[in-house]
Order: sequence, then structure tokens, then C-alpha cells
Amino acid sequence: MTMSHHKNKDPPTLQSLPTELYLQILTHLPLTSISRLSRTSHHHHTLVTTHGWAQCWSRSSYTLQTWPTTPPSWLARLEFMHNVMKRWHSGEVRCAWVEGPWGRVYMPTIVMSGERLIWTKGQWVEGIWFEGGYYGRQVRVGGRHGGEILCCGVMGESLLTGGAEGGVCIWDMESFKSRRNGRKRTTTVYPLGYLTGHTSAVKSLTPISKTRFLTCSFDGTFRIWSPDTSSIFPIPDLNRNRPWTTTFASHPSLLAVGFSHLFPTSSNSPLRLYAVTPTSLTPLADLHGHKSSIYDTHMIDPHTLLSASFDGTVRTWDMRTRTCVQVFEDPDDYAVYSVAGGSWLISSGTAWHATVRIWDARMSGLVRSVFLVERRSPVYALAMDCVRIVGAVDGGVGMCVADGMV
Repeated sequence: MTMSHHKNKDPPTLQSLPTELYLQILTHLPLTSISRLSRTSHHHHTLVTTHGWAQCWSRSSYTLQTWPTTPPSWLARLEFMHNVMKRWHSGEVRCAWVEGPWGRVYMPTIVMSGERLIWTKGQWVEGIWFEGGYYGRQVRVGGRHGGEILCCGVMGESLLTGGAEGGVCIWDMESFKSRRNGRKRTTTVYPLGYLTGHTSAVKSLTPISKTRFLTCSFDGTFRIWSPDTSSIFPIPDLNRNRPWTTTFASHPSLLAVGFSHLFPTSSNSPLRLYAVTPTSLTPLADLHGHKSSIYDTHMIDPHTLLSASFDGTVRTWDMRTRTCVQVFEDPDDYAVYSVAGGSWLISSGTAWHATVRIWDARMSGLVRSVFLVERRSPVYALAMDCVRIVGAVDGGVGMCVADGMV
């Protein structure tokens, strides 16, 4: 009888882990814990200072309009982010109208792209440019659809809008800055093109690249548009369900679609994945967990999808395993209309009194609730970076800012 040689091997330790796995663990730790870890040994100090800070920031999934042209060091960025998180946790925030209040507008949407903030307002799309402060010059486009604009998106230097009549307009973003009407701060521009093909309202619009984008319509079809052609794909097994929101998950060949008016069963889910090819659209998998309609989806990194549902929950999905890894339940059981965020902070817009919930993604806990503006309205759409949360409500656009960080 011989003894096993495995007993002579040293037990596994943290230092024996692969560097890639170690860095993945670091991204889930608070900044104070990472700082303390760097002081425990020479190995940890080298790992944190060489790779850890940069890895944490690169996975934070936020964009900042407050950095100068030459970015500061990783340590300066992480110190900034640490101070921002302290502001959100302590409640040092301020909320105000960006635009409004207006009259009633059907489910306005909002997009934050770089230094641009754009929202729909009935038959028009308006926006502002952040210019080193709270907000800058205002712009306006629209009037071509002849009805309500239901969605918008940014594709390279073009703005895309989808209307209730089924058309899609393409606008030149740069002309917003270059054209003025006298001394007015509002600029009116005209579309570069008007695309037709859908027979009902365009509810969702998702850019694929700088020249291609996808639209989803209440007529039960997807269309992928390119400069010369468009491809149409009927949605399989649609029945009476309405596609409400679309997001490309991981890469442009995997599409996540949220449906409204769909009651979940063991074989049917309001959140579905489709495989997209140039010639086909194939159902790939149902993501089970939500108990009612999906109103919003959002990718926070290449493998993580957020979904907001009328059942009062926000769920985090791992696209590699296609499983739910986190559930955020609204404390008042309000329906959730919108969601945005990154790997540190997640915000969700509820159905009542313009209330936004702010969650710490690392602890799966509620940081706090804020009233975006004084309005008895759902928060129909959200966009955020690490210092600002912007929401579209019935009658305007409100912003919540971490005090002293902008």
C-alpha cells in the first residue's frame, strides 16, 4: 500500500490564483478594501498598483464628461470614484429640472452619448451639450415624422429617431453645434434621410455599428438597416405580444428582446435571446425569472445584461451562462419602467412620483431613493454616468447630481 503524493502538495492560496481571476475578484471589492489589500504583502501591492486600479476603472462602465483632455492617473480616477460613491451613500445629492415642466408627453425616452444628452418630446427631439458644467447649449430637431417620436439613438455622428407612423429619420449630429438661429440658443436642423418600411410604430431602435442599426416595430418585425438596403425579419411566435425594448448582448449577433403583454409560463418568457445573422432571426433562449412585462434592458459590460420589469424587480443576467445572478426588488413593490448603470451603481426608475432607486451592485443593496423632480409620474427612461442620473418623466427631464463632483 502506497501513500498518495497529493498530501505533500501545499494547499491552494490566494497568491496561487491566475492573475486574470484575481483581478476579476478585485473588481467586486470596495475601494477601501482594495487599498488595504495593497498593504498586506509585496505581491498584493504590485498586483493592485500595476493592474488592479486600472482594471476596476475599466470595468466601471461609466463615461465622464468632467475629465480634461489629458486623463489623470488611474489612482486619481479611483480616488474620484471613491468620493462619488461616498456622496451617493451619504445622500449629498441635488435634483433639478433640466427641461420642463411641459404638458403630457407619451412615454419620453432619453439617450446619453458622450457629452450629449438627448430626449424625445412629442413630435420633437431636444438635447443639450455638457460644456464643463451642469449643462450647456440646447438643440432641437423634429417635425418630419408627422406624429409622436417614440425612440431615438446615436449611431456615430448621426441621430436616429423612430416615429409612431413607422418611419425612421436620420439627423446630422454635428449640425446641432454649427447652426444657430440668430442669438437663440435653440437650433433647428433638417433630416439627412427618411426611411420607410414598417407598417406600425417603431418602438425600439438599436445601433449595431457606425453604418448599421436595428429597429423593432409593433407590426411584429425587426429590420436591420444599412446604407443601401434593409433586411426584414418577422418575429417568431409573436402572438399578441409586443416587442418593447431591444439590446445587443455581448456582440451584434446576440439580441436581447423584452416583451410587453406577455404572461410568463414554463416555456415562455418576456425576455428572450435571438441569434441574428444577415439572413435570419432565430430564437435562441428564454431568460426565465421575471413575472411580467419587460420595459427596459441595458448592457453594463460585455457579458452582463440588466432588465427592468413591471413585476417590480431589476435582474442582472450573465450572458455567458444565460442565468440570473442578482435580483433587486423594489422596496415598495412599484413597477420598474427603466434601468441604467454600471458595475458599481445601478439606477432604476419606478412607476410613481418620479422616484429613482439607487443600488450598490457590489452588495446587491439599496443605497437610497430620490425624487428626481416634483412630478406624479413614472420615470420612463434613465441614463447615467458616475456623477449624474438623468430621467425622463411625463412632462420633462430631471437630473440628480452627486454634490460637488461636477
